[in-house]
Amino acid sequence: MKPEEMKIISEHLSDAITKEDLPKREASRYLNLNPIYITMALNERYWSSMSKDAWYRLIQWHNSRGKISEFSIPDDEPIWKPAKKAEPVENFLRDPGENQNLQLINLTPAPKSKIKPEEQKELDRNLNGIRLSLVIELRIRQEQLLDELIEVRKLLKNPMYISDNI
Repeated sequence: MKPEEMKIISEHLSDAITKEDLPKREASRYLNLNPIYITMALNERYWSSMSKDAWYRLIQWHNSRGKISEFSIPDDEPIWKPAKKAEPVENFLRDPGENQNLQLINLTPAPKSKIKPEEQKELDRNLNGIRLSLVIELRIRQEQLLDELIEVRKLLKNPMYISDNI
């Protein structure tokens, strides 16, 4: 697709979103696209990164000359849905193991309905202990990095000190 054609479609899309007063997410629902493609189509910098299918859908809508909210997607087309959200990273820690593999272990407690109250208290204590130890380790590392930064600044201020120690 030529950049001139992309620009025409992008401008048409921008005008239509403005005229219909649609949020990008809602416009993407009407067009059955991932919302990121609407954002990408509106910014020339990302046009080359868009999929052919997304451009094809935008061309279909553009050629229909109708409103975004009136665009009809084919009946046999599956409706786009966002992927299932991944668990937050903070719920995982590395399991060092014997061979130091970077395996992740899930520290998210099971739903409370499946755990007895006394077991839940024990899990909460364990998680709080792990969190506390991580915070302490991070603070220690932060202090080490600050000390190293001070040393680097000293070296940068005194070039003679650098050459003498090389």
